[in-house]
Amino acid sequence: IEEFVIHNETGCLVEQNSPDALADALAALIADAELQDRLRRNARQKVEEGFEVTNQTGKLLSLFEAAD
Repeated sequence: IEEFVIHNETGCLVEQNSPDALADALAALIADAELQDRLRRNARQKVEEGFEVTNQTGKLLSLFEAAD
């Protein structure tokens, strides 16, 4: 998860097994429409850039070529 989610940039990370931290993060998101929008836009951009089909195909091809 931490490879994709950057705290307060592409999402929210909270401490494991901490319902209070999760509740606080959710309350902050619910209360802040601008934060919701920023996280959504940044996450979408990260997916589009990092997981674009041509990019992933190139990485897969490189793995196959290295295995030869």
